[in-house]
Amino acid sequence: MTSRLCSLAPYLAALAAVLSVQSAFGDGKAFRIGDVSGLAPLQQNEQLAAINLHNGTQRMLIAINVDLADDESGLWIFPVPGDPNAVHVDLVDRFPSFRGLDPRELANAGLDALIRTVRITQIYPALAYLPSLGGRYLGAGAPHMQIEKWGLRAAVVEAATADELLDFLQQGQPGAKLEDLAGFEPYFDGGHAFVVTWLASKTDFLAEFPDYEKRREFEHVQGRWPTLLVQFPTAEAFYPMRPTASYGDAEFSVRIYVMGYSELVTSPAMERIVDVKYFEQGRLDDDLPVEFLEGTPREAIPYTLVRMDTLARNFVDDLCFRPSLPEWLQYAQFVRSVTKPPMAALSWLVVTLVLSFISAGLAGVLVFRRWSQPALLGLFNCLTFLALLLVLLRTDVSSRWHPANGGSKGHRRGMFAVAFTVFFITGTVVIDILLRLPLRG
Repeated sequence: MTSRLCSLAPYLAALAAVLSVQSAFGDGKAFRIGDVSGLAPLQQNEQLAAINLHNGTQRMLIAINVDLADDESGLWIFPVPGDPNAVHVDLVDRFPSFRGLDPRELANAGLDALIRTVRITQIYPALAYLPSLGGRYLGAGAPHMQIEKWGLRAAVVEAATADELLDFLQQGQPGAKLEDLAGFEPYFDGGHAFVVTWLASKTDFLAEFPDYEKRREFEHVQGRWPTLLVQFPTAEAFYPMRPTASYGDAEFSVRIYVMGYSELVTSPAMERIVDVKYFEQGRLDDDLPVEFLEGTPREAIPYTLVRMDTLARNFVDDLCFRPSLPEWLQYAQFVRSVTKPPMAALSWLVVTLVLSFISAGLAGVLVFRRWSQPALLGLFNCLTFLALLLVLLRTDVSSRWHPANGGSKGHRRGMFAVAFTVFFITGTVVIDILLRLPLRG
């Protein structure tokens, strides 16, 4: 099933068609329309998309980003697999603002809080933590549906042949030619629909988004922004990259946000140029399309970021996404679960009891050549080191503890107290290091 789905990835091959476009967000290949040559290839060097697969339906947001000349419009075409009646398109004015944190950072923050509170039982380490105790919580050529907003139009078109698609395109772009659609040949098999989106009125478009031409970098595509929403049935999320390879040595920047934690399924050659990172975000914008958010938790939202910054000719295969959790990510989630309330209190108690017992036992062996009684005494450290000292002062350390060294009772108690706190703090350092090792994955 996976191989079949991966083979379908080109079915979402994007093709942007714009007049005098300097850069465009989308997927696939861009063309210039309107001169005697028909569709002349243009560089499309930035792509930004967000994907949410839920209950067998992929919902994808594609940020629209074009540099428009005064007398020009734009056209985007890309095919999707399946029945045209099952494909839904819409124009929305929001692209998600992704600003999550790496789960490892969140897990490390939880460990910081745990180790800090364990060490504070010794009282004197609290002085070092005073500034940070507050912390923070981290038919042929026939459109099946059409929509028009803000000077943009979108339609789902059924076309079994290149001629049928060309007939539809020439209604609005007479310069289009049959040879311009050669890249779509694999999709004219009657099993695909074509999503066509075009800019019909630049005046209406800029009236709705007056600051559009001033904010076309990745970091500015957030908040209110013209975006295409496409929904279609599929068993596995995917994103096509092979059509983009035709740009050769053009440099490309690609950002794909996949809701949930997923592993990348692609060729080894693509794995070498793809950077996959995982994040968790507290909340997404409340005014995002409800269709896109379906199945997404309202808080603690996980997502996968796929980044590529390379030459177009390196895009030799498509990308598939399969829900999966790397071992280090599973561990990070476990650490977070046991370092957040209410489990944080239990974790603190367990770590403090174990460290106190072992540290007092080691101190007892060093000072009194005994383990059991000193180790049990160390459990009072859960009530702070001061409580341990008070109990130690009331304990007869000479009658049964057989001191290994000479000196007064007070001297031996002092040696025990110093040895205990040294072992205890050292133990927190060792535990801290060991607990963080799996997060280096």
